[in-house]
Amino acid sequence: MSCTSFRKIRFHLFRAGENAGFAKASIHPIVTLRAADGINVPITLSIGGQTVGLIAKLDTGAANCNFERKYAEILGLEIESGPLQRFRTVAGSFAAYRHEVTMQTFGIEFSAAVFFAQDAAFSRNFLGRSGWLDRLRIGIIDYDRTLFLGPY
Repeated sequence: MSCTSFRKIRFHLFRAGENAGFAKASIHPIVTLRAADGINVPITLSIGGQTVGLIAKLDTGAANCNFERKYAEILGLEIESGPLQRFRTVAGSFAAYRHEVTMQTFGIEFSAAVFFAQDAAFSRNFLGRSGWLDRLRIGIIDYDRTLFLGPY
């Protein structure tokens, strides 16, 4: 029987507009958070030598990873060149384009197909099952505000 090692990370949440707290090429595993806001995760997206850091909300109910259009523009992607998909959520519907990027989170790096919103007014970033949860082993202890992460 083998034992898998997990990295323990205390999770804290950023309020909208606060500095993400990490430099372009590095990620800090400790972030500031209010418990009612859920779990926000610092990530880095990169493609073709371009890199952008952002904070995304962990959403175990989301099928995919979806990001604001501005991050695709920062990465230099031709957004409309990717396949278009329409999403329906409790909060409404939106359209987004799929692109393959390299994602890094807490020192773990992997390739993932993610979606960038068609509408520039779309202002949410979330990590879903395909592209994030399916790449990692995670454990959440909400009471302790602790997130355990390891590569899958």
